[in-house]
Formats: sequence, C-alpha cells, structure tokens
Amino acid sequence: MTVWNLREPSGQQRMAWLMRAVEIAGQTKQKTREANCINSLGDVHVRLAEYPAARQRCEEALPIYRAIGDRLGEANCIRSLGDVHVSLAEYAQARQRYEEALPIYRTIGARLGEANCIRSLGNVHVSLAEYAQARQRYEEALPIYRTIGNRLGEANCIQSLGDVHRPRAPRVPNLGNDTNAVEAYEDAYHRFQTLGLPNQAASVLTSWTTVYDQKHDYAASLPLYSKAIQLSPSNPMWYRNRASLYINLRDAANAFADLKVASTFNPIIHICHYDTAILPCSKATTEAEDLFRTFIEAIPANNGGYFGLARALLCMERDAEALDALEQAISLTYSAQDIHDASYDLEQLQADHPSLSGIEPAIQRLQSWLQSSGQ
Repeated sequence: MTVWNLREPSGQQRMAWLMRAVEIAGQTKQKTREANCINSLGDVHVRLAEYPAARQRCEEALPIYRAIGDRLGEANCIRSLGDVHVSLAEYAQARQRYEEALPIYRTIGARLGEANCIRSLGNVHVSLAEYAQARQRYEEALPIYRTIGNRLGEANCIQSLGDVHRPRAPRVPNLGNDTNAVEAYEDAYHRFQTLGLPNQAASVLTSWTTVYDQKHDYAASLPLYSKAIQLSPSNPMWYRNRASLYINLRDAANAFADLKVASTFNPIIHICHYDTAILPCSKATTEAEDLFRTFIEAIPANNGGYFGLARALLCMERDAEALDALEQAISLTYSAQDIHDASYDLEQLQADHPSLSGIEPAIQRLQSWLQSSGQ
C-alpha cells in the first residue's frame, strides 16, 4: 500500500494540482479529463484513509463517465467504489460493485481490468471466509494475467493463492497446508524482487508470517517482519505489523517504538490507535477504551475494534458493557478464524488475570458461536 503524508509538500501539491485541474477541465468542458481528475482525487482520499470522501469523489465522477460514454472510465470508477467498500469492511457492497464492473470490462475487451476485478472478487471471498470461491477466482484471473504478459498481476495472484492455501484454525475450511502456502509466498516474493518492487516483496513477507502467527509461533515471524522493514523502510504498515508481533510477544517497549514510527503517518493513525490500545488494556484504565472507540469511529464495520473494546472493558470489570461490545463484534464477524483468535486472546488474558470474573462468560459466548455455526 502506498501511503502519502499530507504534511509533506509533495502530498499537499498533488491535492492542490488535482483540485485545480478539475476546475480547469470543468471550465473548458473537457469532461473526460474532469472525470479522471475527480476519480484521482478519490484515490488520494483512499490513500489517506478518508473513505467517505473517496466514495463521494467516485460517485461524483461516475455519472460523468456514463454521460460521455466512457465505458472503461465507468468500469474503473465502479471498481474504485468497490475498493472503498472493502476498506470499510462493507464486503457485500464491494462484491456488488465488482460484479457490476466485471461485465463492462469483458464487453469492451479490457483484459487487465477484467483480471483485476476477478482478483478483487477473490479478495472479498477471503474476507468472507469463502476460501474455495476465492481460489476459484484467483485461478480464473491468473491465466489472464499470463496471457496479456502482466507479470505484476501474475505475482499478486500467486500471493493471493498463498493466502487461500494458508492453514487456519481448527475446523475452519482449509484448502492446503503450510507447504502449499509457503511455496506460493516464496514464488511471489522472488517475482516481486525480480520486478524491482521491494514494497510488494515486503507485503508477501508479512503475509507469510500468518503461517506462523496462526500457530502463535511469533518468534518465527519476527525475522520476516524485520526483513519487510529492511526492504521498505518508509512504509508505516510494516512497523505497525511488527508492533502487533511485539505485542503478542509481550515486548511493550519495542511495540511502542514501532507504533511511534507508524503513527507519524496520518493515513493509518486509526490503526495505530487500535494497536496502542492493546498495550495498556491489561490494567484498569480508560486509555484503552478511548483508543478503541477512536478506532471504531474510523472504521465502524471492523469487528476488531469491538473485540478490543470488549477486552478493555473486561479489564475494567465493566462486564455488561463488555458483553454488549462482544455482541457487536460477533454481529460483524464473517470468519470463524476471528472468533478463534478472540477466544485465544481472552484465554491468555484470563491466565494473566484469573480474578477477572467476566472473562469466562465472554469466552463461553464465543465458544457458543463456534458450536452453533459448526466451527
């Protein structure tokens, strides 16, 4: 993910240039240029995690594309709206948008757009824990990338196949094993390195760590996170990811150090609120609660914020409120893996703080969900 910092002159200039370009294009009735610039403003907002503003820009550009009969621009704009929905964890709406864009790409013979859209649908299936459907989509997109000679798309697709092959929690449907996942990640990693794309190679490494994270073997993940930072030291996501690892290793000092670096980049500050909240919430404090609520306000459809809030409230022995937050998290949950992870997290908290009586009912509620869903 490319991240821009608006405090830097280049970021400010890009926004100003695009705004000025929209104005000029409107005055000179250059509708295609006007729509393109508006859509590009939406891209800027996405990279700044300003998703409502991004959606507004896309919705502003879409009717212009339709009015001038620019089918490619229309399809790209619809797909951009799908991307915004994904960022907001609104997966049903995202799938609807991608399925709307796909036949347009096929009608006009835009093979790259078609492949990208199919892969995006695969990503939605992964988010919904529909791994068989995801693999089908990735395997549908991969030969298109190869046919048109798009090596970047090919590498991305192989990385995604690694994601669906990755083993998950017990009784969560799996399509492969550690070996299949690691082989795909190794393949994708070397392809990105060959293409001279260190940030994408770093992304593969962070995906690779999930093979070990699922088994709670965090020490095995540490060199991969550190290598990702070495490859792409200006990307705050890698610092944020390594901070999460340090949190799991109970290394608060290094976690805070990495979060301090990551939080200097405005676009992911809400994510840093979430991770920073994990550190103090093992003791009675409102700091964690406030940080989790800030995260929820930024991304209300993400269950992680509510799981974290429930944990913080349990630590403050506000058990009824904690169960309410837990129900909110469950209502936003698609993947049994999320429930397994939340249950494991509460079991660890219970081991550290056996006097907190509200933890056991929370764990029982999660286990009840797993049993009722056959997971």
